[in-house]
Amino acid sequence: KDLNHTRRKKEAERLNALMEKLQDEEKRHKEHVERVMVRLKQEKDNWFFSRSAKTAKNETITQFLQFCLFPRSIFTASDATFAAKFVAIIHHLKTPNFSTLICFDRTFCDITYTVTS
Repeated sequence: KDLNHTRRKKEAERLNALMEKLQDEEKRHKEHVERVMVRLKQEKDNWFFSRSAKTAKNETITQFLQFCLFPRSIFTASDATFAAKFVAIIHHLKTPNFSTLICFDRTFCDITYTVTS
């Protein structure tokens, strides 16, 4: 019985140490995410420059899809997930001169046709 009790106690200590380590890691991760979001908020106004309203947005989305989203999305499944989440962040930040609606329309109409043919 003492051996069983000692094993349980060691296992409980190991699990408590692991739990503390994971909580510390979670805290550091959340702080990192906050710093990144602050930086994105500061820089978002310089990502997409405006020339003329609608034409600029279409050109912007074309270039964004061509040079950023599409290459990242076809690399790996986790890269595709990252790209989708990044579009959501751009939308959430209300990034000037970026139309989420046009982006989704072009993604689900134009790109989907290209990928599936």
